[in-house]
Amino acid sequence: STIAALILGLYAPQKGSIYINGERMTDLNVSRLRRMYGTMFQQPGLMSGTVTDQLRLGKEDASAEEILEAIKLAHCDDFIREMSRGLNSEVGERGGNFSGGQQQRIALARALIRKPRLLVLDEPTAALDMTSEKYIDAALKGLTECTKVIIAHRLSTIRQADMIIVLEAGNIIESGNHHDLMRMQGGA
Repeated sequence: STIAALILGLYAPQKGSIYINGERMTDLNVSRLRRMYGTMFQQPGLMSGTVTDQLRLGKEDASAEEILEAIKLAHCDDFIREMSRGLNSEVGERGGNFSGGQQQRIALARALIRKPRLLVLDEPTAALDMTSEKYIDAALKGLTECTKVIIAHRLSTIRQADMIIVLEAGNIIESGNHHDLMRMQGGA
């Protein structure tokens, strides 16, 4: 979570530097940088309003087509279509009118509507059942045009990652893809 906050520019590193596309983050325009990001956290952070309102928090001027594309990418279209008011359905305080998995998929759609170049996900499936986790995983696998940084304790969430970095007490103790890490003798 600290790494996510550093990548998002919420904290400044006490020592060392963070580079984005070869440029030191401190040399970049913060507002321009944040427009490149999409974020999704363990707590989806939904607020009162409609499903459309939630997505427009990700992109204020989102067109109807962009909204439909985002909900399809995040695998929300099925349950939203079944609701009597569809995209005009009330989310409720903290997303209370939706299950945890539905809330996470709406939060993912909100991140994806921005068409981010970098998607930062902090424990996106930690509190989900297996079915909801599969929907999130399917959505993430389909995203090929952005870099994804996924912070997770569940191995299933990151199994398909190109690079897995294992941290312990703030230090990298292993790195590689899932296959490489599983072959390590005595690995974490």
